[in-house]
Amino acid sequence: MVVLADTEGNDFDAAHLIANIRPREHLDAMKPEEAELGSGPAFEDLAGDVVILYQIDAADSLASVSLSDVGGRSLAQLRELALENINTLMPQVRQSEFVDGVSIFTVEDDEAVSPALLLTDKFWSLLGPQFPRGALIAIPRRDAIFVFDKRLPNASQMARTLIDKIFKEEPDLLSEYIFERRDGKLQVVAEQ
Repeated sequence: MVVLADTEGNDFDAAHLIANIRPREHLDAMKPEEAELGSGPAFEDLAGDVVILYQIDAADSLASVSLSDVGGRSLAQLRELALENINTLMPQVRQSEFVDGVSIFTVEDDEAVSPALLLTDKFWSLLGPQFPRGALIAIPRRDAIFVFDKRLPNASQMARTLIDKIFKEEPDLLSEYIFERRDGKLQVVAEQ
């Protein structure tokens, strides 16, 4: 375990740091000159149209963490700390059946961090027994994870239909891609 001490005078809230999944376009809305000055958001590329954005999970909001506010920590150190914090949310994970073979996962009372579960091994360990041949993942909204059993003959088509419907009808969108986990990493599924 790595212990990360806050630097004096730094308001960095390590206890509430999370690594969340957000649309790449979220970064485009931030001022480009901030990134050049080293004060842009702390983030990592993930897959498709999404990034891992480091945020502080406050009681009533999520705030992006600036690179200049992390007290010299590396992205690897931020990731380790953030994943430990996300793992503490596992008791709040709720699963509901959407249709046969498709489940929705959310973090109760903190839905905006639900996509962050995809970054943890604990979440994938939870899925393993339920989806022994694997799962396809859709995260069209920022408040839920849709998991499709790969044993369904039309899992990919079901995921595509759901994503397209949500993108036509709902606000607060996240990703138009279908994902799966391969070799411990979230990857975009090549659709046919």
